[in-house]
Amino acid sequence: MKKQIIIITGGSGVGKTTIAGRLVESNQKFVKPITATTREKRKDEVDGKDYFFLSIEDFKKKIEEKFFLEYEEVYSGKFYGVPKFELDRIWKDGKIPVLVIDVMGAQTLAAIYDRNAYVINITYPSIDIAYERIFKRDETVDLERLHKIHAEEMFGEIIQTVKVINDDLEIATQEVIHHANSFIFLSQMENI
Repeated sequence: MKKQIIIITGGSGVGKTTIAGRLVESNQKFVKPITATTREKRKDEVDGKDYFFLSIEDFKKKIEEKFFLEYEEVYSGKFYGVPKFELDRIWKDGKIPVLVIDVMGAQTLAAIYDRNAYVINITYPSIDIAYERIFKRDETVDLERLHKIHAEEMFGEIIQTVKVINDDLEIATQEVIHHANSFIFLSQMENI
């Protein structure tokens, strides 16, 4: 069996996690792996279910141990990483991981998995809407996050397999589901 992955990427607050969750709910073949982070846990999140929440020291130790397939310091002091064992667990069950990662991590994994990786870049309809969504989130908005939106939008254009504009969450979700299922169908046709 091919080790395929679907990568959902895009800027902060663009709806990646919501859309990926709906994609996973739409087809039993898709599974969202648990990734690791050093950011603070939000009030509704559960360690070991939403993320593996690690201290910066523990995260750096795991980097040295080659625990991650891919990791990035997305914002100052906020690391995110994909544990190798999570993808292996999903592939062993004959499923396809759906990763929600930043554009730099998407580029890294797309290079590793080449044709077995399908990248869906979720974008904002405009930069004004991006700022509006960021400010609505209940997290600290800092200049680093706002400046990064521009870089993520530009970099996402370089690595995308397909681009979905999230102007309407329901429509964007249906587009992502369609693209992901088409990728799986076409991959299966290649094996016949």
